[in-house]
Amino acid sequence: MHGASSSTANPSGVQGVCPNGWHVPSDAEWSQLHGYVESHSEYVCSGDYNIAKALAADHGWQITADNECAVGYDQSSNNATGFSALPAGGCNGSYLNFGSDAYFWSATERNDYEAYYRSLFYLDAHVGWNIGSKSYGFSVRCLRD
Repeated sequence: MHGASSSTANPSGVQGVCPNGWHVPSDAEWSQLHGYVESHSEYVCSGDYNIAKALAADHGWQITADNECAVGYDQSSNNATGFSALPAGGCNGSYLNFGSDAYFWSATERNDYEAYYRSLFYLDAHVGWNIGSKSYGFSVRCLRD
């Protein structure tokens, strides 16, 4: 975050690694996106928080045939929102989960060592809300100010 403090505000006000005029979203902004997508029935698959397909890109994900609401099932039906989350995986000392998982940092820390992030998995229909070590290498989705 280029030395910026944690933020719970909406908008976060944290430029971090983002270019001028853009910012790293706070956990509150991620929650707002989640709530918005979830409140529109055309983005929900079979009800109950199943919005990951609406945010996931329509290509690049590992394939699954087990759950029609999972990101990896019939990827041509993904990305109804245009968010285009790609499965870039992450790094925690070694690179992992490329093609199957997407992790996105927020500008909100839990403590000096951990921060909140959102995740999508090819086998799942939900967007995860998690806490991870700040030493992990995850993606950042910049928002326009």
